[in-house]
Amino acid sequence: MPKRLEKSIVKGILEMLNSIPRCVAFKRQAGPGRRGQPDITGCYWGMRIEIEAKALGGTVSKLQKEKLLFWKKAGAITGVAYNECDAWDIIRYILTPDDKEICRKFLQKKKQIC
Repeated sequence: MPKRLEKSIVKGILEMLNSIPRCVAFKRQAGPGRRGQPDITGCYWGMRIEIEAKALGGTVSKLQKEKLLFWKKAGAITGVAYNECDAWDIIRYILTPDDKEICRKFLQKKKQIC
């Protein structure tokens, strides 16, 4: 299987998150003052989600780790995802049973085995 680009991973994670009712997520744009911020930001039932996406073999920088910790200390659900299954592992503990089933169906449709 060819290595996926980070852009493709971000797109897949956003599709999964935005398929969940009561969840909204988007890719954070780069710019002044945003260095090190996680790639994906979102909210599910009032709970903040911050996910740093990486291509397989990619490494998280010290600044990115610091930003994830910053958000975690503020109560956000945070993590690093190398694919949609990793994003599932980050958020599954906060999902309702119905929303978990929506994610499972999404991952099956994408042929992701988690």
